[in-house]
Amino acid sequence: MRVKARKQIFNNVIDFPVKDAAGEIVLTSKEMAPFEGTSPGSLNYHVFAADDSKITDNVTLSFQVSYDGGETWVEAEEVTDLANGSGDPVSVYKADSLVSAPRARVVATFDTTSRLTANAGVGVSVEMEEAEELYRAYVVTNAVTLPGTLVSDSVVGASFSTQGNVVDKLIVSHNADATKMTNITWKLQSSFDGENWWDATDAANISTLNFKETSVEDKLGDYFRVVVTAGATGLATGHGLTFNAIAFYN
Repeated sequence: MRVKARKQIFNNVIDFPVKDAAGEIVLTSKEMAPFEGTSPGSLNYHVFAADDSKITDNVTLSFQVSYDGGETWVEAEEVTDLANGSGDPVSVYKADSLVSAPRARVVATFDTTSRLTANAGVGVSVEMEEAEELYRAYVVTNAVTLPGTLVSDSVVGASFSTQGNVVDKLIVSHNADATKMTNITWKLQSSFDGENWWDATDAANISTLNFKETSVEDKLGDYFRVVVTAGATGLATGHGLTFNAIAFYN
C-alpha cells in the first residue's frame, strides 16, 4: 500500500466566456492523465456557478474518459440542466465518482438557444487520484466485438490475460446508447488455461445504462473474456455498445 496516494486537481478546465449570446459553441477541455501510466484511480467532476440564475439549461456538459491514450472517448455522464434559478453561489453539480479512469476530458456544448449572461461565473474542476494500492495496470479496449444489431443471441469476446501476472482486481466498464438496447445482459468469465471457463460475475442487465463500471475482485484466474447476450429485441442499429477493462496487478 502507498504511504499516501497522489491526488491532482485541475481547476477551470474549460475556458467559459464571461457572457454568451445565443448560438452554437463547443468547448473542449485539455486532456488530463496524471496517473495513466501508473495506477489510475478515482475521478470526480465538480461544476460551479457564481450565479446559476444566469445560465440557461441548454448548456450540456459531457464528462468523457479514454482507455487508449486519447484515441477514442466514451461518455461517462452527461449533464443537460445546469440552472435552478436560485441566484445563489452554489456548487451546481457533482458527477458520480468513477472507480478508475486513465484519461479524462470535459466537453461543453451550447446549442443554438443557449446563453450565459454576465457574471454567471461557470467553472468545471476535475479531481483525479491514484489507486490506493501500488498496482500496475493492464488496459484492454473493445473487449468484445459486437455486430450492428443483435437479437436472441450471444457474443463471446476474445480472451485476454496479463501474461502470468496475478490479477488482484479487474474493472470493466461499458458505454452505449441505452435507447438502442433492450434485454441486454453481460457477464465476465475467467479461466486458468484459456479453455475451461467459469462465471466471475453474474449476468447483469444493462439495458437502461449508458455507462457503468463493475469492479471484480473474486473468482479471478489468468484469462478473462466478456460475454454479451441479447433478448428478443436486443441491440438496435446505432447502439454503440463497447466494453473496456483495466486489470490491476502487482
